[in-house]
Amino acid sequence: GDVINWVGFQQDVTERRRRQQQLETIDRVLRHNLRNDMNVIRGRAELIHSEASGEVAQSAGTIINTSGRLLELAEKERAIMEVLLEELVETAITLESVLQDVVSSVEAEYPDATISVECPGDVSIRAISQFREALIELVENGIVHDDSDFPEVVITVTRSDGTTVIDIADTGPQIPEIEKNIVEMTDERTPVYHETGLGLGFVKLVMSLSDGHISITENTPT
Repeated sequence: GDVINWVGFQQDVTERRRRQQQLETIDRVLRHNLRNDMNVIRGRAELIHSEASGEVAQSAGTIINTSGRLLELAEKERAIMEVLLEELVETAITLESVLQDVVSSVEAEYPDATISVECPGDVSIRAISQFREALIELVENGIVHDDSDFPEVVITVTRSDGTTVIDIADTGPQIPEIEKNIVEMTDERTPVYHETGLGLGFVKLVMSLSDGHISITENTPT
């Protein structure tokens, strides 16, 4: 019942905290400037598009679409930075409830899409708070890259031997090889061979921090 000795450990985290603060500052400044400048560019392009015609209007439309993609990219970068900088805690999640919420959110944004869910009501998992956003990213990815008028996404949940599998299938084209590199981490990645977005990178990060993983199953032709 008496303490006969004790051992203490100490670690100086000053430098780590300083690097984190610098990263937060760079992220905040970059995102703020990018968002403001791109909104100016997009606003001017929309003005030109409304008053012009022919090739000029077409070029203005291209600027509008490109600025929109860059603004979306900045928002995904913000989501990744929040995951990297936050104190992450896993919580219990009832999967059926989360998936229904995901479907309602995506269908409100894309009313022409059909999203179905097959999930037992008693399946629960532990994941970080960004898990819902990662699922939305995957479902939206299946819709926005589908060139049909009425895209379809099917979400199927199965559980076996303590493992929960969430399968998300859509009627669109296959994921390009260059985007698969984010998930598969192949040796083909070089400074001049890079992905076009951050969506799958965000999903992979969230799944990894929730003790899960993401994989891509090929299907032909869609």
